[in-house]
Amino acid sequence: MRLEDGSIMRATNWVWRTAGRDIVVIAASGDLPLSEALDPLIDELARTISIAQ
Repeated sequence: MRLEDGSIMRATNWVWRTAGRDIVVIAASGDLPLSEALDPLIDELARTISIAQ
């Protein structure tokens, strides 16, 4: 998304429901290379949370 000052913010969301709970994982950063580099770790975190439920 582009902010009012013209900078770009990248956000990724994972959402799922289990046993009546809504689980949301959001990762956002204005540092695009770092954000993309962290994607695999955030994906793994989201998978781990879903397995634990």
